[in-house]
Amino acid sequence: METIYAIRSGPYIKIGITGGDVNSRMSSLQTGNPHKLKVSFARAVDIDRSWNKYSVREMEMEIHRRLDEWRAEGEWFMIPPAAAEEEINEVVDEMIAEKRQPPYGQVQNSRIVSISISNKAFDHLTSGISTQIFLNAAINEKLERDEA
Repeated sequence: METIYAIRSGPYIKIGITGGDVNSRMSSLQTGNPHKLKVSFARAVDIDRSWNKYSVREMEMEIHRRLDEWRAEGEWFMIPPAAAEEEINEVVDEMIAEKRQPPYGQVQNSRIVSISISNKAFDHLTSGISTQIFLNAAINEKLERDEA
């Protein structure tokens, strides 16, 4: 599990990620910083990479991209804490909701679908057409016929 955090330093907020404790991360940032740091917001994100399309690092990069107009330097932004929190939650919620295609060999929607293919179709499979695309199309066609 990783945490996306917003740490405040005077008028600035650093938005980053850590795989450890946010307070420990804040302590390491405090070294060399003349302002007293304070955790403004932290959200733990547990990602299952077999199903979730995006990593926590990709979420952080998207947050930084969306907040570019507020960027002071690097990962530091001049943004109100509430606006930073809102943007972090919005990006994480959007990116967690977007799922990968089920890994090869897993059953979609808990339904087992069997298909039979002709020799001609099998020849196409072995001549360079993407097997996954072909099988997904065949399964979807079968499901549509069954539901009709």
